[in-house]
Amino acid sequence: MREYINYLAFICFLQTSAFGQSSEDSDFLKSKGTWPSPIDRIVKIDTRGVGITIQTDSNRIVRSVQPGQVAIVTFIGDDYAVIVRNNNYFISYSNLKSTSLKKSDYVKAGQEIGILAGDNDQLYELDISLYCGDKAVVRIQDWFSKDFRRRVRIK
Repeated sequence: MREYINYLAFICFLQTSAFGQSSEDSDFLKSKGTWPSPIDRIVKIDTRGVGITIQTDSNRIVRSVQPGQVAIVTFIGDDYAVIVRNNNYFISYSNLKSTSLKKSDYVKAGQEIGILAGDNDQLYELDISLYCGDKAVVRIQDWFSKDFRRRVRIK
C-alpha cells in the first residue's frame, strides 16, 4: 500500500506543483517539531520505512496535523486514504474506515480527517507520511511535538 500512496503523492505533485519552494513553504517548515498527535490514544508506533504507523486500540477519530487542501480521497482495498496538500508538501493519512472529506476541501489543523479502520485481529493502524514534492520526507517523527515524541518514546 505504501507504494500506491507514494504514487498518489507524486501524481498530486505533478497536478499542483509550482516546481519550486514558495514563501508559504517556509511557514510550513516552521511547523517542524510542533505537530500534535493525529489520534488521541497511542499504543505503539513503528518508525521503520517511509512515514510512521501509529497503532491504537479502537477505531478512533483521525485528525489533521496541519492545515491544507485535500488533494486526493481514494479507496485502497477496503480502506480510504486522504492526501492533504500544503503548498509543495503533502501529508497522507491511510487505513481509514470512513471520511467525509472530498477533493478540494480545506482542512484546519485538528479537524477530523476520518475514522480509523481495523482488521480482523482488531488491529487499528494509521499510516501517515509526508512528501515534499515527489520525494518522501524521511523521519516524519521529527515533525511531531516533543511531547508526542516523548510520550511514545521516539528520539
